[in-house]
Amino acid sequence: MVVQMGVIIGVFTYVGHYLDLKFDTSKKYWTMILSLAGVFGAIYQMIRSLR
Repeated sequence: MVVQMGVIIGVFTYVGHYLDLKFDTSKKYWTMILSLAGVFGAIYQMIRSLR
């Protein structure tokens, strides 16, 4: 479960970083938004699997 959460957060953060590089943003908005989305998604997945 820990590895699954790490992978979800890592993939979302990587995609955010890629979008920041592609659109050449001055601040890392995509990385911040998608990494938070990854955290919430990982928590949701963990809660769903515990039921």
